[in-house]
Amino acid sequence: MRKFALVCLVGTAFAAAAEAQSIDKRVLDQVKDATVFVKLKIKGMQGSGSGWVLETVGDVTHIITNRHVAVPDPSEIPEGTKVELSVVFRSGTPQQQEVPATLVAYDRREVFDLAMLEVKGVRSPPAPIRVNRAAVEAEAEFSETMPVYTLGFPLGSMIQGITDKRGVDPAITVTTMSISSLRRDEMNRLARVQLNGPLIEGNSGGPIVDAKGRLVGVAVSRLRGEAVGFAIPPTMVANFLRGDFNIERAELLAPSGMNAQLRLVLKLVDPLKRVKAVSVRSAPQAGASPLTPTSNGTYPLMPSSVHVAFKIENGLASGILSIPSPKLEDRKQNLQVAITFVDGVTLTSKPLPIELPDRQGVIAGLVEDAHAKTLAKFSCEVNIGDDVKIVSSPGKVMINVPGGAPLTNAPQFKLFNAPCALVRVKGDFLCAVTVTNEFDPGGTTVALPSGRKLPFTFQGAGLLLWQDEKNFIRLERCKGSDGDIGTIHRVLVEIYKNGREAGVHYTKALPDRPVVLAARRKGSTVQFLYAESKEEMVVFQEVVLDFDPEIFVGLSASTLSKLPFQAKFERFTVKSLEDGKDIEAKPVAMTRLIDTGGYRKTDGTWVLEGAGIKVLKAVGGSAAPQTNMDQFKGKWTANRQLLWKATGMGDALTLEVPVENGGAYEVKAKFTIAPDYGKVKFSIDGRSLLAGKPTDLFNTETRPAKLMSLGTTTLGKGKHRFVVTLLGKNPKSSGYSFGLDEIQLVPQK
Repeated sequence: MRKFALVCLVGTAFAAAAEAQSIDKRVLDQVKDATVFVKLKIKGMQGSGSGWVLETVGDVTHIITNRHVAVPDPSEIPEGTKVELSVVFRSGTPQQQEVPATLVAYDRREVFDLAMLEVKGVRSPPAPIRVNRAAVEAEAEFSETMPVYTLGFPLGSMIQGITDKRGVDPAITVTTMSISSLRRDEMNRLARVQLNGPLIEGNSGGPIVDAKGRLVGVAVSRLRGEAVGFAIPPTMVANFLRGDFNIERAELLAPSGMNAQLRLVLKLVDPLKRVKAVSVRSAPQAGASPLTPTSNGTYPLMPSSVHVAFKIENGLASGILSIPSPKLEDRKQNLQVAITFVDGVTLTSKPLPIELPDRQGVIAGLVEDAHAKTLAKFSCEVNIGDDVKIVSSPGKVMINVPGGAPLTNAPQFKLFNAPCALVRVKGDFLCAVTVTNEFDPGGTTVALPSGRKLPFTFQGAGLLLWQDEKNFIRLERCKGSDGDIGTIHRVLVEIYKNGREAGVHYTKALPDRPVVLAARRKGSTVQFLYAESKEEMVVFQEVVLDFDPEIFVGLSASTLSKLPFQAKFERFTVKSLEDGKDIEAKPVAMTRLIDTGGYRKTDGTWVLEGAGIKVLKAVGGSAAPQTNMDQFKGKWTANRQLLWKATGMGDALTLEVPVENGGAYEVKAKFTIAPDYGKVKFSIDGRSLLAGKPTDLFNTETRPAKLMSLGTTTLGKGKHRFVVTLLGKNPKSSGYSFGLDEIQLVPQK
């Protein structure tokens, strides 16, 4: 059985390990004085955490906390939203002082999860909690059962109500705990201090000290539902303060002669302004020998490499590497970053493997997280519309699912429209994800496209294994109701083979909280696993499936509910069972799971993709889908259109437009405008649209026009004939062509 950690980012504990030697009151008062209450305000919302004083130089005091305390998740707030930080010293006492704070530096990597704040004007600055050589060397004294003390502000202001003092923030909480395990990384360095205590949100970023007041770690996370917490040890805090980098941007530019031009932008993690110079090296992967790291995590310089010094400005280091004449076999390169500090010490990174693309553009696989394990990237995002969005950030994915219209993958409903983010995978694999959102499907049911109203509601999010519309599997954490027995939260596996439902399996009712889901394919056997807030996975179902060697695997969200929700995923990974490495997601030009030619929006609008509309007749010229529209400016549905190469005045194109439910509709369309396009008029079932007036589609460049209204008409249930008639062309036009991106039928009340 494979184990997965179900970790959430919070703080520290209510109460824990008991009998331990008491910390001296003088020492306790000192570390309490150095512990601060961190407050975050975003558009009227408030959050909080803990932190501690690292140093005071003149009028400036530096505070250490967690990144997830000081830096909002980009998937949770709109871009450009104002964020206000402040720090409260001696919170909950008559001497408390709140001062505005500035974010100085933070590290995106989950393994660090650290940030430094800067404040000015603190009255009688507290004595700091040191992160010096002595603090790092003290790690050698750490041992299991060693008593420690957590300090901070669990639950923030929610715990304040007992005193009911206006204008006074919560008093500090001190909790006795003990070390239960020392977790090390692949180089045997201490990466996490495991604690035995039920951790509480709000103490994130607070210090954990020993009986002498020395730093043991920074409270960072917990196992949900378990009395287990984790802290970042002093060595990792010291490494953060030493300085490092995150890759902000990597792109291939136009070649210079025979040389490839690689532009990199590095965001420096430099809290104490110690970085003096940055350089980057490149060398082919072919024939390269593995480099062995030293005990402090630095690597020797790559031999036979080209390098360039980068310019440092406003916390960014940028430059262009000119890679000599990369042959096809040399497109796989290793990059290495070297950072020189003001004391003359130079540290070099682990070689970072990349593959140069065959055209200009962003290089995948580097930006989010250059050092640590990252999210699997996606080959494609499908079934995304105006009201369905997917937002990805390091370690997290969010799918915004509107309510009102059914979004699911189910042949019995003739629906394959659930929004998905997929990776194309070949061979045996293991994929896993934690589904963290809340569900609220309500009791009001929705109608299917056929008009039949469902007797139940449903919301689900999880993994999708997709071969085609006849063979696929959904593994979802879900919640639903039949209107009588209330809602039930559980995990389901729904299997489809040869177009038929081959099995539906549910767990028992589960507590409504995050669940880890995993699927493991080995040959023709597929195992489905889940973890109900426990470290150990449970094999839920095992089946034999003769899927193709290459399928799609990824995240999906489903709804049969009037209520919207956000499907939230954390730590999505897809790994090959052959070598245990993350599977690289190569881009795939796919925007719909299946080409139905149309989809329904939540307001009832039926959208017909131009390239998928059936051509009944073309009098003059030929009509067929045109793909690869990315060669032009603009964005077409599914990156294609229906192109009719008409020959002259009087030519006509007849298209079939299906209507599911009769009624009044506003007919809208999005056409292409181009230098060789003609003038046309439109009708449906012999009734003129736009009063028969001509529409001139000439333009000096090829791009999609804005969505335009063709008028309102009544359409019965069934198939209708949409006719485009060529009236001629603009004198500046070089041809008579016509391009259709999509038709929309908007129901009128």
